[in-house]
Amino acid sequence: MTNQQPITAISGARLIDGNGSSPTENSLLVIEGNTIAFVGKNHDYELPESATVIDASGLTLMPGLIDSHLHLQGLFTTESKELLVISPEVRLLRSSKDLLTLIDMGYT
Repeated sequence: MTNQQPITAISGARLIDGNGSSPTENSLLVIEGNTIAFVGKNHDYELPESATVIDASGLTLMPGLIDSHLHLQGLFTTESKELLVISPEVRLLRSSKDLLTLIDMGYT
């Protein structure tokens, strides 16, 4: 008995791989479980019938994009007065919770 991971495919998008090459039209990205298993042209990979396919035609896909700059201040609004009334300790605790939320959402 094999423990097969669920397969999800995102098909038809314009793919920007971040390696400096030209965008790939009509691309395919295959995810097995939590791992990207294939990225390339749609016709270069044969999907099993059990795969869940998401049609992304007309959209742009950028897998592995890293958000490398973020300011977490533990604030709930953009009003500067909140900085004056919320203690640094509370903002630190809020920022820690915000970081965990971002990690759970898949930010890298």
